Amino acid sequence: MEALCAMVYNNTVNASLNGLMLTKRVVGELNKRLDKLKLADGWIMDYMKQVVYPQLNMDK
Repeated sequence: MEALCAMVYNNTVNASLNGLMLTKRVVGELNKRLDKLKLADGWIMDYMKQVVYPQLNMDK
């Protein structure tokens, strides 16, 4: 989960066409695994959460 968040973070911050396409795919996979992502929440850096979580379909 942490690695997938890192991929989304890196490809969002360093936006390129290929990176944005990959980000879209990875965000879709993270949305399928929100339960596992919530369990791994403590392992994900806050600066990544600020960029990645708004892109997900998480309940506030």
